Amino acid sequence: MEERPRLDDQTGGRRSGRTDTARRDPGTGGAPWRPRARGHARRPRRQQGGELRLAAPRLRVAGEGPGGTYGTTEVRGMDYIQIFCQAVIAVVFAFSAWSKLRGGKEIAAFSDSLRPHLGTASSRTRMAAAVCVAVSEALAAVLTVIPVTALAGLLLATALMLLFTAFVTRAVLTGTKATCRCFGASEKRIGWPHVARNTTLTVIAASGSLAAGSPGGDIALAGWIVSTVMGITIAVILVTLDDIVQLFAMDL
Repeated sequence: MEERPRLDDQTGGRRSGRTDTARRDPGTGGAPWRPRARGHARRPRRQQGGELRLAAPRLRVAGEGPGGTYGTTEVRGMDYIQIFCQAVIAVVFAFSAWSKLRGGKEIAAFSDSLRPHLGTASSRTRMAAAVCVAVSEALAAVLTVIPVTALAGLLLATALMLLFTAFVTRAVLTGTKATCRCFGASEKRIGWPHVARNTTLTVIAASGSLAAGSPGGDIALAGWIVSTVMGITIAVILVTLDDIVQLFAMDL
């Protein structure tokens, strides 16, 4: 393919015999375009009127490869909501699954705690239900932290939390004497604080699903860190809810 001569700025707009095979970046005064490393700050760009604008460093999550110009996508608040929800669900479900699957005694205790909910079901049926719940929680935690499967993990977490909330609410309304072994050994009777916790987790999982299904944008590294830390903090509070409620009850 024959190369066309370019306009030479130094010759008053006349065409010179030189050819320009390098791509030019209009934002850097016509300098040759080079792909930027992910996460690096942009060069200063001079807009019309002489105003100098500095672009904040971004963690690239979208755009073309080195062979094409990177697309600058608008940062969306839903991205940070998704990160926050992923952190909460991943930590809560991972800890819950681990507390049940770490030993035979733990899974047996969780199976026994299902007796008030499952009525006259046999011990084998209760054990199968306990294993199914624990494995589903572990699967939801793993899927949630993987970017390509985050939506599936959050949807699974939403479905599980709806089921858990229904069982817990029924137990409270009917006065069923059942204990909460969601996060290991506990003799705490199920009450309204557990309904509130499950409802909160349901809302978080559903919100994360909606955010994961919306168009994404560029994510600032600082925003990612803040959202993740906040999510982990909320997860720890939810996991230790029984201890927190007991502590405040003792103070009162």
